[in-house]
Amino acid sequence: MAYNAYIPNVFNFMNPDGRSPIRMPKSINDQQIKNAIEFVKSRDIKQNDVFYYQNKPIANQENYRNGVINNGKWVNLPDNSGIILTDEMGSPVQRMIDGHLTFVGFKFREILNNNSMLSEKIDKMEMDKNSAAMARSMKQF
Repeated sequence: MAYNAYIPNVFNFMNPDGRSPIRMPKSINDQQIKNAIEFVKSRDIKQNDVFYYQNKPIANQENYRNGVINNGKWVNLPDNSGIILTDEMGSPVQRMIDGHLTFVGFKFREILNNNSMLSEKIDKMEMDKNSAAMARSMKQF
């Protein structure tokens, strides 16, 4: 009974990768999450990035990267403050940023805070996509 009174009033649910449903605050919509995931993947899963497991670089980076891209899952942080990407075995995907190991993911407040770098980059990506779509449609004339 408490579940029915609390959860639907606070969270929306979506399945961004077709493999793992996530909870998100009602104040965030599906498109914002999809844009944030696209941005994080383009920022954090690059060809030259080195991924880590238990503080050690993973031996076969290319296979690991492909596994994450094809079979990784987005999961909620335990405190529901955001989501992180996990690999095929369910371990958080980690990479080095400025000398510190970090998880690949984001906090929901980064989307809600209109002044955040993530929100600005996502908005720019959306504008770039819209501009590209408009340019493609203009070429048809």
